[in-house]
Amino acid sequence: MANADVATQHYSLRFLSGKNQGSEFVLVDPSEVVVGRSQEVDVAMVEGMVSRRHARFRVQNNIFTLEDLGSTNGTFVNGERIKHRVLSTGDRVLIGTTIMRVELSNSPVGTKPPPLATNDPITESETTSRDVMSGELDQMGVPELIEMFATARQQLILEVDTQTDLAQVYIDDGLVLDCHSRRLGDDAPAAKVILRIFSYQKGKFSLRPFADPAERRLNRRIPELLVDGLFKLDELEVLRQKLPSPGSKIVVARPLKAPLRSLTDLDLDLFQLAHNVGEVEAIIDASPLDDLDVARRLLTLMDGGFLRKS
Repeated sequence: MANADVATQHYSLRFLSGKNQGSEFVLVDPSEVVVGRSQEVDVAMVEGMVSRRHARFRVQNNIFTLEDLGSTNGTFVNGERIKHRVLSTGDRVLIGTTIMRVELSNSPVGTKPPPLATNDPITESETTSRDVMSGELDQMGVPELIEMFATARQQLILEVDTQTDLAQVYIDDGLVLDCHSRRLGDDAPAAKVILRIFSYQKGKFSLRPFADPAERRLNRRIPELLVDGLFKLDELEVLRQKLPSPGSKIVVARPLKAPLRSLTDLDLDLFQLAHNVGEVEAIIDASPLDDLDVARRLLTLMDGGFLRKS
């Protein structure tokens, strides 16, 4: 656990999504903060999946703890459902569809989200996914967001909006059912789409009301999907350093150093695509292979003398 300089820093809850997104709650040592759907708690959350007295945060002797108060839908830390947990800076807490991150803050003790307006009722019928459930990707990446719902029994659509794409991930009870990307198109395989969505680091995210996807093309448990995806992202980052920049042109090498019959069918398809499309990023987008496989094969074709940078 990080040591707080009590003269200048105090534990804080930074709201990454939900009605209080962008605000923080700074706690003095000692103190308690109860969150829930009731208007009588310290932090009210307008969500049907939040119990009236849902959870209690406590700071005492520089130890920050979180206790679930018997809530119906659970309290989660870093994707794991908890009853009681000692918190550390960087931990991510999920209550309903509100995400908070534990931080050390220089803001004044007592800094907190604004109170609910008197005309903003908290009722049993409140939906679990409202337009206010949104945030910024530079505060929390897509893999971290998806991990938050690994053991939460929730149905929702995670929507990711960047300057170049609008994508959706369908989540139900710890499963990623399917995903879509406007940039890659409806015909793009789900395995390609989810890896691309994992890579997005800038833009906005929203937690939208759930609707069954037309197909369940992934239907994979979140932990195994993340392990596979993050491993591929790490390797892809290394390979991208070796590839020409995204806007660079790739052309057929002349003369060819080896016969085309030495290539596999997949490499031949990519060779043809590179000839037809030319630009690195456009090749990666147009191929049905996931981005890591395309990067590997492009480098193989360039190293083998079949393609070269223009």
